[in-house]
Amino acid sequence: LFMHCLPAHRGEEISENMLNHPQSVVWDEAENRMHAQKALMDGVTEEDIQAFYDKDKEYYENPTELQVAHILVVDKEEAESLLEQIKNDGDFTKLVKENSVDQSSIENDGLIDWFAKNDMVPEFEKAAFKLQSGETSLPVETPFGFHIIQTLEKRPNSVSTRHILIKVGQ
Repeated sequence: LFMHCLPAHRGEEISENMLNHPQSVVWDEAENRMHAQKALMDGVTEEDIQAFYDKDKEYYENPTELQVAHILVVDKEEAESLLEQIKNDGDFTKLVKENSVDQSSIENDGLIDWFAKNDMVPEFEKAAFKLQSGETSLPVETPFGFHIIQTLEKRPNSVSTRHILIKVGQ
């Protein structure tokens, strides 16, 4: 599945420029994701690949991962009250342990370890990715309840690859 995304497997010669150009890796990642979703379908065109890439262009050009902490409660009023406490120097970790209805959050001081775009429910993700490191969100409603999100750290996402290049013909 991954091999067909490499230029050599598309009948293209791998140039020195391609190996040193991060966009080729990004393009291959976009192409790979699209092919994975359409693995059983024939007739994938360059236009299909371009449309798929364009739809998620931000993901490929500025991949980022976040580490956040959150408090999950069932009603908005409680979330607003917790936010006020946090604004008044309330201890976020203590508030998680005393108020969150998410058991894993209670056990991990609210921590949700590193995640990328498309890993969380859309409402949570949208709010979290808008925050800068150290910022706290307004109450965010998701199907699970109301979240107060603190973005702890942002880091660039990376693509790790390896390959064997076999020179064919000279």
